[in-house]
Amino acid sequence: MLRLLIGLFLLVVVVEGAIRKWFLPELSNAVFALKDVMLASAFAAFALSGQTRLPKSQAMVLWVAWVALAMAHAVIAGFSLQAIIGLRYYLAPLPLIVIIPALIRDPGDLDRLAPWAV
Repeated sequence: MLRLLIGLFLLVVVVEGAIRKWFLPELSNAVFALKDVMLASAFAAFALSGQTRLPKSQAMVLWVAWVALAMAHAVIAGFSLQAIIGLRYYLAPLPLIVIIPALIRDPGDLDRLAPWAV
């Protein structure tokens, strides 16, 4: 189920611009929000699966520090709609840092995924 949700999320990411611009321009915000809902669903499925494998990387520490700094700035500067939307760009990829390494078990997974993604 987790692989399906992430696959759908990545598919929406790839075709989102075309959908929002040419196919459903009146639903642009809804299509944009659909990505967040799909990613949150995938993260919930990941959390409920009981996997505890977390990436061990200095880059993850830097990313979390950057998000904490962005959130602190948003609180200090006062919340506005633009600040909340901008903060979403920093927070949305965080679940991918945890989910993607759990989905890629060996180089064969990448060999199967790469042609599909291209």
